Amino acid sequence: MLRAGRGKMALVRLVLVSLLVVDMIPTAMGEWKGAADSCSKQSDCITWTFTSQAATTCSAEPGAPEPCEEWVVCATIDFSLDDCGSDEDPWSHSCVQDSTTCQPTNLGFDTATETFGIGSNTGVVVQCQIGLPGTTLQWLFKDANACGDSTSTLVDGNTLSCAPRTSATTSCTENPVGFECIWNVPLPTTCTSSPTTSSPTVSPTEAPTTSSPTASPTDSPT
Repeated sequence: MLRAGRGKMALVRLVLVSLLVVDMIPTAMGEWKGAADSCSKQSDCITWTFTSQAATTCSAEPGAPEPCEEWVVCATIDFSLDDCGSDEDPWSHSCVQDSTTCQPTNLGFDTATETFGIGSNTGVVVQCQIGLPGTTLQWLFKDANACGDSTSTLVDGNTLSCAPRTSATTSCTENPVGFECIWNVPLPTTCTSSPTTSSPTVSPTEAPTTSSPTASPTDSPT
C-alpha cells in the first residue's frame, strides 16, 4: 500500500509538471496569452507614429527663437496585431497626458488622467501627445502587478525605451514603483526641413545722371 501511495503521488506530480510546461508553451509562433506585464509584451501590441507639423500648439520659451515645428506622437494599442498575445481582458490602466497642450520633457504623470481598461480584442486605443523637437515624451501602461523587463525599439529613426517606473517618475496612481511600465519617446532634435525664408528684394538703383558741362563760346579776337 505504501508503494502504491508513493506511485500515486509521483503520478500527480508528473501531471502537475506537465500542465506547467504546457502552460509555458506559446500558443503560436511569436504569440503569448495573458497579461501584458512587461515592456516586451506591451511592445508587441503598440504601434507608434510620428508626424511633424507647423508649431501651432507649442511655443518657444521666453527669449528663445520660435520653434521651426512640433511633433505629434501617437501610441495605438491594438490587440489584433499578429504578435500581440494579450488575452481578451483589457490592460489594467494608463496615465493619459493631455493631447491638446505642448508636453515638456519628462513631465511625469502626477497631473495625468488615470484611465482604466486599456485595449480589448474588439477595438483599439489611441493616445497622442505633442512636443517640440529635442524633448522626450512619456507614456505609462500597466497590466497585472508587474513590469517585468526593459526594452528598446527603433521607430522611424527614433529609439524608444521602456522600463519599470522608478521613484524618479511620478504616477497618477498609488501603485508602488516597478508595477507600471514607462515608455520614453525622444523626438528628433532637428527640423524635417529648413524653414522657408524670403530673400530680401533689392530694388535696382538708377545710375546717376550727369550732364556734360556746356562750354561757353569765346569771342573771336578782333
